[in-house]
Amino acid sequence: VKEPPYSMYKVPTCKPDLEGSVIVDPPSREAWFAAITEMLLLCNESSHRYNRRRALKRGDGVSSKPLALEYIADRIDTDDPLRGHIVRTEREGWLQGFVTTTTFTTWHKEFQWNSLVQEAGISDDDKRLYKWDFDGSLARALAGQEREGDPDETGIVWNRVAEVSLMGALGCGKQLLQFVIDEMEYGTEYDYIVLQATDHAVSFYEKMGFVRVGAIAKPDRQQMARQKEMVEQKLQARAEVLETRRHERTQAVEHKRLARREALRILNEGWRPLVAETLDHLETLPAAAPYLHAGPGMPAQAPHAAADFASVRGFP
Repeated sequence: VKEPPYSMYKVPTCKPDLEGSVIVDPPSREAWFAAITEMLLLCNESSHRYNRRRALKRGDGVSSKPLALEYIADRIDTDDPLRGHIVRTEREGWLQGFVTTTTFTTWHKEFQWNSLVQEAGISDDDKRLYKWDFDGSLARALAGQEREGDPDETGIVWNRVAEVSLMGALGCGKQLLQFVIDEMEYGTEYDYIVLQATDHAVSFYEKMGFVRVGAIAKPDRQQMARQKEMVEQKLQARAEVLETRRHERTQAVEHKRLARREALRILNEGWRPLVAETLDHLETLPAAAPYLHAGPGMPAQAPHAAADFASVRGFP
């Protein structure tokens, strides 16, 4: 990823009337990709400036997170159609803001608009602090929009619903979003605009007329069953491999134990005749007699120093 030839912290904040700035429309997907590094750095700089202002104003230490490079690249790559605007300084050409829009597309066949169920994730605090679809009318209106497509191929396309997929700005977010809203209001392609908002941006979008609406994706029971079966098969196969390895290790240990026993037996058979021969010789020596057992049950004359050779001779 190539770095831009300027430092983002030097980029001035846009003026309310965009004086000293120009709006340009990238003509192709490749042109958007060419600006992706600038877009990422602008998001980081915007987050940094927001956090600094918030810390000075409130001192609560709460910070916002910028868009990730992977998310920006994914939207530029997959949004179809991909439209949008870029704001740059008129003199230097430095990036000051951007916004992209597309037709809203979902990739789950069980996707639903529903603001009145717990799964929608609209908490009691959200209901108390923010504007939301309290009677479910907006969700019902969105659910009634025409849609087509396959979630496993092209996605389910909501033809009359636009989405603001990416936006980042240094002081020109309101102007960019209003520009998009005006374009769609004057046009005939879309009836609704949707977007995803971070917590710190909710109040900004509310001022622009947006309302929190619930969106949920119920699980695909058949897909979940297939995934569960695949996981169980993998676990079973893994268990069989582990059992085979355990059995092989057990056999190897038993083989080693038997091999050691056989080696000791051979060793014993080898040294017994030699020791027996030596014992026969010792028994002929009068001086050794007090220190030898003659056999089982026959104590030596010097038991504290006797050597028991009964086992050597093969006595039971």
